[in-house]
Amino acid sequence: MRSYHVAAGNYYVGDTQSLLLNAYLGTCVAVALYDKEAGIGGLIHLLLPEPISMTETCHPGKYASTGIPVFLKELYEAGASPEKLKACIAGGALVGPLKNYDLELDIGGRTAERVMQFITDEKIQIEKSETGGFFTCCLSVNMQTWDCSIQPTGINKLKTNITFKIPKAKKMAGL
Repeated sequence: MRSYHVAAGNYYVGDTQSLLLNAYLGTCVAVALYDKEAGIGGLIHLLLPEPISMTETCHPGKYASTGIPVFLKELYEAGASPEKLKACIAGGALVGPLKNYDLELDIGGRTAERVMQFITDEKIQIEKSETGGFFTCCLSVNMQTWDCSIQPTGINKLKTNITFKIPKAKKMAGL
């Protein structure tokens, strides 16, 4: 099966095929939308909730407020049915090291909120969602089976040979 990385600010729409779409996420938010019956779906990788100004429209896929409507329009034009679309949403994390302004701006959280607003307004059923937190992840959609997965990335596997001794109550009390 071929694999395709959907880069930040971009989206991919297609029909049933042997292709795995991936988006690697931190603060960005990705949305996989698919209509199994029609065999149409895709993935969008969003950077920000909205453009800084209304004149910033040359890259609509970067922003939730402009990218989701364009993405939905293309899905509908390809034959997806609004009533049959399913969604898988991931990302929007706080990735460190964090400063106070990161918490105040909450770019990922605001992007995820904007996405959820569009998905709710369109009455699209959410199959999986993992947003927020402090970890990076990868959202994948298999365009042959329309299965989606959200997997953590960048986490070291736990070693199985670690031994841990439970301290006695006296030791914990400092005696």
